[in-house]
Amino acid sequence: MRNGKKKLLSVLLAAVLAIPASVPAANAVQAAAAEKEIQILATSDLHGKFVAYDYAMNEESKSGSVAQVGTLVKQKRTDNTVLIDVGDTIESNSASLFFDEEIHPMIAAFNLLNYDVWVAGNHEFNYGIETLLKTAAKFTGAFCVEMSMIRITRQLEKRIHCLKEMV
Repeated sequence: MRNGKKKLLSVLLAAVLAIPASVPAANAVQAAAAEKEIQILATSDLHGKFVAYDYAMNEESKSGSVAQVGTLVKQKRTDNTVLIDVGDTIESNSASLFFDEEIHPMIAAFNLLNYDVWVAGNHEFNYGIETLLKTAAKFTGAFCVEMSMIRITRQLEKRIHCLKEMV
């Protein structure tokens, strides 16, 4: 009886594997028709630069700002554009001054420019998980963060808190 079940299972498995190979070529044509070329525009390391100015240096900065990016996005965006920022957005250039605001200016700009995705960079964790998550909650696109980074950061925050209590 055991061999009978094995044979039946083998036949069913072979049938399941063979079915996709026997599907008409029409599905391949449909898949090709459904393919769409996309354009990916990506930014990184904006470091709190809302405008082209470095507040720490008290001078104009030509290293890139969300305002400059906005100009380029308006020129380049198509219906098939995916706009992504890959992190280090809310740290530096006095960006920390805005964490108590309803919405961080960088996130307001991302929403205005219709960013599709914001990926947390290492500096997004500089002010703690709660600040990051509060800031990210106002982002209207998809916010991506490596969950292991949150666990590691929370562990470090607990250790730092314990050390501060000891001192």
